Amino acid sequence: MGLGCNGAVRLLLERLDAAYEFDPLATMERCLTRRARGVLATVCAPNAIDGFGGRHFFIEENGDSPRVPAWLAEHAGKVWATKTPLLAEHRLERAAITVFCDWLEPPPHLLVIGAGADAVPLVGLARSMDWEITVVDHREAYADGQRFAAADHVLTVTPEALTDRVEMRGVDAAILMTHNIAYDERFLRALAGTAVGYIGLLGPAARRDRLLAKLGRAALSLRNRVSGPVGLDIGARLPEEIALAIIAELVAHFRDRVSSATRKAEVHQMPAAGRVARKLTHADVELRNDFMNDRKIAASQNA
Repeated sequence: MGLGCNGAVRLLLERLDAAYEFDPLATMERCLTRRARGVLATVCAPNAIDGFGGRHFFIEENGDSPRVPAWLAEHAGKVWATKTPLLAEHRLERAAITVFCDWLEPPPHLLVIGAGADAVPLVGLARSMDWEITVVDHREAYADGQRFAAADHVLTVTPEALTDRVEMRGVDAAILMTHNIAYDERFLRALAGTAVGYIGLLGPAARRDRLLAKLGRAALSLRNRVSGPVGLDIGARLPEEIALAIIAELVAHFRDRVSSATRKAEVHQMPAAGRVARKLTHADVELRNDFMNDRKIAASQNA
C-alpha cells in the first residue's frame, strides 16, 4: 500500500447484504441522521458461532442496548473513554471471538451568530472540515444564502427566537460575531438555557466579563462554556487568520486536547507584549465597535 511509516494495517472486508439492511452502512446512516454518538461493534471472527459471526451492534452513548452482551458492552466502554478504535478478543466456552469496536459520531455542528464579512472565512474553513454549519443574523440583509453558500442553513433570527428556529440539541459550538455588545448579550442569554458546550466570543477578556456581568444569574450556566477571547493565540490579524485560530481551538475542544479555561490561563501568563499584539488586532476593533454602538444607542434615546 506504499505506507511510509513502516506500520502495519489490518483490513476488514465485509459483504453488504440486503437481507441485513446493508449493515453497517445502514447503522452509520442512522447515526448521522439522528446525530447519535456511540460504538459500532463488529464481530469479525470466527465467521459464525452461536449467531455472533458477522453481526453488528451499535452501543449508543448514554443509551440502553439490551441486545448487547455484557462483555461487548465492556469493550465498548473502553472506546467511549478514548474515542479510538479497539480490536479485542473474548473467550467463550467453545472458541474465541474477535470484535472490532469503532467510535461513530456525526460531524460537529457549528452555529455562527453574526453574518458579517469576517464570518465568511470561518464558514469556509468549517466547510473544508465537513462540519455542519448554521449561520444566523438578526439583520435580513446580512443573512444572505448566496454569501454563505458553504453553510447548511442561513437564517434571519432574533435572539429571542433563536431556540425556536434552531434545533439547539444538535449544536456543538457557537461563535458570536455580531460586533454589537447589546446583541451579544441577548444571544448569550438565549444560549444560557441550552446545552451548547462551547461558546466563543470575539474581543478581549474585559469584554467577556462585561457581558457575563450584564447577564446576572443567567451567566452561572455559561462560565465553564464561554471562551473569550475566542481562538488559539497564533498572532492572528486578518479575518482569515482569526478564522484559522477559532477553528484550531474548536478542534482542540472537540478532541479534548485542552480545556478553554486552561488555554486562557496560559494566554494570560504570556509576556505583556504578546498580549498587546493580539489586542491591537481584532480585540481593539471589538471595543471600538461596542463604544460606537453604545454612543448610537445613547443618541437615539436622547433624541
